[in-house]
Amino acid sequence: GSTSSDKIGHVRIETSSFDGEGMLASAAAQNLTEVGLNFKQVNGVNDYKIETVRISTSAGTGIGALSEIINRFSNTLGVRASYNVMATGGTPVQSGTVRELTINGVVIGTVNDVRKNDADGRLTNAINSVKDRTGVEASLDIQGRINLRSIDGRAISVHAASASGQVFGGGNFAGISGNEHAVIGRLTLTRTDARDIIVSGVNFR
Repeated sequence: GSTSSDKIGHVRIETSSFDGEGMLASAAAQNLTEVGLNFKQVNGVNDYKIETVRISTSAGTGIGALSEIINRFSNTLGVRASYNVMATGGTPVQSGTVRELTINGVVIGTVNDVRKNDADGRLTNAINSVKDRTGVEASLDIQGRINLRSIDGRAISVHAASASGQVFGGGNFAGISGNEHAVIGRLTLTRTDARDIIVSGVNFR
């Protein structure tokens, strides 16, 4: 995945995605695995390896859990971690019926007669009615696109029967008619001095 680096004064920021190619989501299920990170030359000399974390759609997993572990040892590692797990439609919500909607293994079922831009909130309300079970919250942006945000940093996986998934408007929801859809998210590491953040690890790219 892409790693970008910015220096602002004496703070160094590294951002890396865990989903192969930027925010392409359709084949990211292959990244539902375990991730272990090695922080190299943290104080100019020592390397530290942190415990592996399972990347999945279950509570207590994903880059939210990874971020938590990094922050627990931030004094030793010299970095702070933050994360963003978000899926966004490429176009506004389309009108139609979504069949067999499932998010993170929780079956929502059929959502009938969704209006363009989800004007009456039917789709977002259906998703938010089970957010305590899925860990995923839905909202609409100013353009009428649907956004799904992982509340605790677990991965997001969406499935809808055949072409009914087109209601979501593509974008990060391309491929939801199959069973391979997953959005892993983006982890940002911030260092409080100007040293490089050198990270390697299992299943990290």
